[in-house]
Amino acid sequence: GVFGEKSWKPFLLSLAMDCSSQTLHGSSKSMTEAECKEIIRRRFGLINYLLRSPFYDKKSKAVIIWLLRFSQENIPLAGSLSKALLRYLPEYQQIYFYIWG
Repeated sequence: GVFGEKSWKPFLLSLAMDCSSQTLHGSSKSMTEAECKEIIRRRFGLINYLLRSPFYDKKSKAVIIWLLRFSQENIPLAGSLSKALLRYLPEYQQIYFYIWG
């Protein structure tokens, strides 16, 4: 369908709106400290697009899982953190989509 978890239209529209908003704000020279913090928060929020369907299902899921497994096996002390993230990632993605998608 046009809309839904597997549709690219809502994903791309939402991403375009967020990116446009970032662009329209321009430089931080004329902003208050609170406004600058909000812009930074929104920029970090763009990272969550990596976990939104359909981008997550088609692109980022395999890369994220590979990175977590690689770090689990090859980076000292990262094993338990990577293992926990691998277990929690499917739930987080579903909750994130359900709430914000």
